[in-house]
Amino acid sequence: MEKRPSEIITEFLNFLEAAEREHESAYTAVGKEDSRVQLYGKVHEFYTDRQNQNLVKALRRLQNEQATVEKYLFGNREFKNRVD
Repeated sequence: MEKRPSEIITEFLNFLEAAEREHESAYTAVGKEDSRVQLYGKVHEFYTDRQNQNLVKALRRLQNEQATVEKYLFGNREFKNRVD
C-alpha cells in the first residue's frame, strides 16, 4: 500500500527537525574544536618551528636518558655476592 500524503509530510517534518538537531550538534562541536585549536595553537607553532627542532630532539634524548636512570634506580635490582 502506498504511503498517504500525511505520512510523507510527517516523515519530511521529522527529517527537518532531525536535520536541525544535527546542525546544532555539529555547530557546537565546531565551536569546541575551534577553542582547542586556539588553546594549542602556540604550542603547535613552537613544536613545528624548524628553529626549535634541536631543542625538541635534545629534550627527547634527555627524557630517554632520565627514564633509563629511573628504571635502574627504582627497578628490581638483584645483588649477588662475589665471594663463593
